[in-house]
Amino acid sequence: MERAHVEQTGLHLESVGGRSGWIFSSQCMSQADLSAAAAVASGCCAPELLLPLLALAAKGQLQLFKSCGASVYTNPTEWCPRLGCDKTGGRMWFASAIFIDHLCSPACSLLSHGTRVCELGAGCGSVGLALNFKLGCDVTLTDVPEQLPLLHLNVGLNINLLSQEPRPSPWAEKRCSTRIPTVSALTWGDAEEASSVLAAAPGRRFDVILGCDITYGDADHLALLASMTALAYGAHDGEASSAPAVVLLACADYMQPNQPHSRFLRNGWMASAEALGWQWQVLRTVHEAECEEIGRRLMTSNGGDAVSDTAPIPVVILLGTLPLSR
Repeated sequence: MERAHVEQTGLHLESVGGRSGWIFSSQCMSQADLSAAAAVASGCCAPELLLPLLALAAKGQLQLFKSCGASVYTNPTEWCPRLGCDKTGGRMWFASAIFIDHLCSPACSLLSHGTRVCELGAGCGSVGLALNFKLGCDVTLTDVPEQLPLLHLNVGLNINLLSQEPRPSPWAEKRCSTRIPTVSALTWGDAEEASSVLAAAPGRRFDVILGCDITYGDADHLALLASMTALAYGAHDGEASSAPAVVLLACADYMQPNQPHSRFLRNGWMASAEALGWQWQVLRTVHEAECEEIGRRLMTSNGGDAVSDTAPIPVVILLGTLPLSR
């Protein structure tokens, strides 16, 4: 058993290795990587919120997933419910892996080095961090306040990895983002928080807004659309000639007992959004067989480690656009 010393927080932790299995990554961060991640996160997050996460990570009690080179810790509430992180937001869902695979492929022409991206309901940050790591996108990760400690830790983890990885890829010329990913609180429907997110964005606006599995709560639709619309149009003093940001959503087609098939929820979302001026089109439908093939390919490129803690399931990718002016 090795002892890790996280100097920036004064915390002494035991590292006992991670769990393995088909749904868990067998990887475990080194002491140096965890210390470096803690050093970054401690500058943005209160110690009483960060220390429990670091203790779990050092004990190997957080699952670790890699996507397109970026690494994220997930599932803190499985071990420490008092942290307050939402169980849904803390997981690495299979739809996220499919979304990352699509966004980082040549088939997606909306993203490149420097693209200003805002992820809504970022959870553990897997999608946005993969885009920052592989494509050099300028990323803002948003979620409710209780999710922010996990996001700060994962940003710190990837800042350290960015300094180490050569990351050979077809996007070699786009390797280095000029800006560290930003983490911001955003409760959907809160106009002040949306304004704060925009105030910290380059040019006070975004080019692309992302969301993965965020449209399932009918009661949340209007609040989510209010924040999405405000962020898409940007601040009034931003680039007046710029078109609104486009929105890319990934929606998994979950089928559970006593729950409507998600295509009906997706259609309900589209109807609510279109009533407010949004136009939607289905960019891609990834059926179960293709999902399984993508999952196997990602596992192979990931050294045999799983890319999600949920089973393969069909995923639909949507593109949303707004009129040029309100």
